[in-house]
Amino acid sequence: MLNSILALGLLFQIHNQDTLASKSKVAYYEDLSKYRIKANSITATETVVAINPAQSSIGEGIIPQRDDNDEIDAALVLIAQANEHLETIQGHRILVHSGIDKATAELVMAEAQKAAYGKVGDRVRMDYEVPNYKVVLGWFLNKVKAYQALKVILPRCPDAIVTTESLRLKSVVSSYKKNGRF
Repeated sequence: MLNSILALGLLFQIHNQDTLASKSKVAYYEDLSKYRIKANSITATETVVAINPAQSSIGEGIIPQRDDNDEIDAALVLIAQANEHLETIQGHRILVHSGIDKATAELVMAEAQKAAYGKVGDRVRMDYEVPNYKVVLGWFLNKVKAYQALKVILPRCPDAIVTTESLRLKSVVSSYKKNGRF
């Protein structure tokens, strides 16, 4: 009886090995050559000219097909004229604290100034919007810069968040000019 069980197990094992071997021999094949990009081959009559970067200057031998500078300048003037009436723009600030207690807001403001000093470049300011005192930092035109500044002050001000606000354009421009960003 034991011999028959061993023989049956051996046959089963051999059958499984044959099945696995036959499955591994089957390979998938599909001709994808019709989808490949064909490169233009160079004929024997054509010559290839190699450009030596050491001998050529930038822009040498390039003939502009169309000069768009006048059209671009005209479009920029139109955009500037359309934007002259703007007083506010959409931007981002870091809200460090918001609460009804002025003393707490002043303490948080002092801590935020220590955290931002020489690193963020913008002043920390306290605004009063009835009934809350808000401690805010920065004038950022994109979220990436705002989150970079948030990362700097987060160790000292763990409750700080980035908010989206309408910023006064004149204040943003003066801040950017003062900090050398323009």
